[in-house]
Amino acid sequence: MLALAFVNAWALWLLPLAAIPIVIHLLNRRRFQTVRWAAMEFLLAAAKRNRRRMRMEQWLILTLRTLAVLLLVLLVARPEFDGSLLGRARAHHIVCLDDSASMEHRGAASTAFEDAGERIAALATRLSAQRDGDLFSLVVGSQPNRPVLAVTPVNAELPARVRSALAGLEVGDTPFDQATVLEGMSKLFAENDGAERARFWIATDFRRHDWLGADGGPDPIVAEWLDRRDPATEHVTLMVVGPDDSDNLAIVAARCLDRVCTVGLPLTFGFDIENRGLSMSPATTVHVEFDHRSRTSFDVAPLGAGEKTTLEFSHTFHTSGDHGVVARLDGDRFSVDDTRATTVRVRESSRVLIVDGDPGDSPEESETFYLHAALEIRGAISSGIEVRLIGEPELAGIDEQELAGFDMLWLCNVGRPSEQALARIEAFVRAGGGLAWFLGNQIDLTYYNRVAFRGGEGVLPARLLEISGDIDEKLPVHLAAKDDPMFAPNTEQIELMFEKLVSVGRFVTIDEGSSTLHTLLRVQDDDGPPLLAERDVGAGRVFLFTSSADAHWNSMPVWPVFVMTTVSMHRAAAKPQDSGEWDLTPSESARFRVDTGEFRSDVSVRPLADDSEPVRTFTAEAGADGQIARLEIPMRELDGYGLFEIVMTRHDGGTRRHLVSRNCHADEGLL
Repeated sequence: MLALAFVNAWALWLLPLAAIPIVIHLLNRRRFQTVRWAAMEFLLAAAKRNRRRMRMEQWLILTLRTLAVLLLVLLVARPEFDGSLLGRARAHHIVCLDDSASMEHRGAASTAFEDAGERIAALATRLSAQRDGDLFSLVVGSQPNRPVLAVTPVNAELPARVRSALAGLEVGDTPFDQATVLEGMSKLFAENDGAERARFWIATDFRRHDWLGADGGPDPIVAEWLDRRDPATEHVTLMVVGPDDSDNLAIVAARCLDRVCTVGLPLTFGFDIENRGLSMSPATTVHVEFDHRSRTSFDVAPLGAGEKTTLEFSHTFHTSGDHGVVARLDGDRFSVDDTRATTVRVRESSRVLIVDGDPGDSPEESETFYLHAALEIRGAISSGIEVRLIGEPELAGIDEQELAGFDMLWLCNVGRPSEQALARIEAFVRAGGGLAWFLGNQIDLTYYNRVAFRGGEGVLPARLLEISGDIDEKLPVHLAAKDDPMFAPNTEQIELMFEKLVSVGRFVTIDEGSSTLHTLLRVQDDDGPPLLAERDVGAGRVFLFTSSADAHWNSMPVWPVFVMTTVSMHRAAAKPQDSGEWDLTPSESARFRVDTGEFRSDVSVRPLADDSEPVRTFTAEAGADGQIARLEIPMRELDGYGLFEIVMTRHDGGTRRHLVSRNCHADEGLL
């Protein structure tokens, strides 16, 4: 038989509103008073001839007004016809509960996830009263292929079973994958032959990011799935839940801003804070913890809708190894993205290789005497740099593997490095390594241009022209790039030292035609020839100092500004440490190689912030060689956000410690 149901049955209480046009009609008829006069008698006589037509028009207008109200009520109530006049078709109601992190968004009294659970429970109650004999399945968005309730008969017991199942569910922290969810629901219907029709119900907060494309239209995956549905047998209903407001202040990214991370040197961290709401955010506070020991707080000014700011701060770690930084905002209604952590691996020192093209007769006369002293500072104040010094002949013996162990390479007045050595150096730079050229009287300009510059395709930043200047008539040095972060925050003092103390007698002029060449220092003034320039080559950065590294061509090496400049060059160009390598989301995994000859195969994992949390154990799988095992730790199997400590135990009882951070997906805060 034909069955009728309503999606919003509460709207049927509005049906009495259909009487409003009738009441208005009756009231209009009562407000007239009869007054007779001659002219009106004539009009009444004329009206009698048209009375039938006029009355029909009035009844027709009244009927249309009443139907309009009825249709409006039915539009809200959403009637649904099921079955046919010959018998009702059995339907399979497949309900998906969105359990992504965004469902933690809290309204006045409940979260979106709790609201969705109530909507599903109410649906089960309604189905048990109206659709006895149908089938019911419940899945969650994070595991659509593993039903919580599978092909359950719709009967009087269904509401209790659904509420019991909902009570055991919690919000997850993986994104809502609509492609997997939709395909999983349609697969569940196709694999069960007990129903002729499918009713797909999705209880979700219906975020734009999940369901709409960049152009504001339907997501292509969703649109394609809907096109494959049979409208005669398959029906889709979205149950939209959650608060109406979208106010949310989030920490969306965290990272170490320094390329070199060594013991005893301040490291700068940046945390991006974004207002993802539609109104001005209030002033708030960010609380920062370092290794869950030392703590500090920073104020955050109000941000406009969509506005982003970066909170920068520095911290010095005094031990090598893995360290972590966690930032927390004062909580709002969506607390999931109020916390973000980052990890950094701090080393004892950063290794550099200096190649001396003119060793001289004594160390003090060598090309690199001042440079070596400037970079490898030891004592109470350390540069964090470890120097290895070699001569030009030894450069040919440095292979790719050995070169990869350094963070930066300094070539000082090296006359003719071999083409093979230059090829290895270029590969080192393109892979992210740093390089600094210091020129001098031994440089073969033609050879450099042909082999190292190569028309702009090589590792030399610019084409060399000629040796210029006069040793007896030295010129001052001008700071051309005053806004470059390499000279911050003491730009004015450094500029004064260059102009008053440093002078240049001889240098090599270069062709500035390359648009990617950035000049930092010039000889004499803004129009003078470049003294220090830089250019990116692949993933690395290359500096070119057009004078010498010793004090023969210029006086810069004898002044403190030389130390400041060379150390800044190193920090700006040295091979970057991937400080975000272990900053993971719940969808990712931490992967390690475990030498089972040294370590046990079982590895423990625990939250760094809470010693009371149980320790999880993961086992490394033996590799093909039997000794090097592969360890994979899926982040989805851990709970909470922040820093996690991974401990590998040696066979002799010692341990090795690693840190990883587990953060929510940044897009989950797009409410």
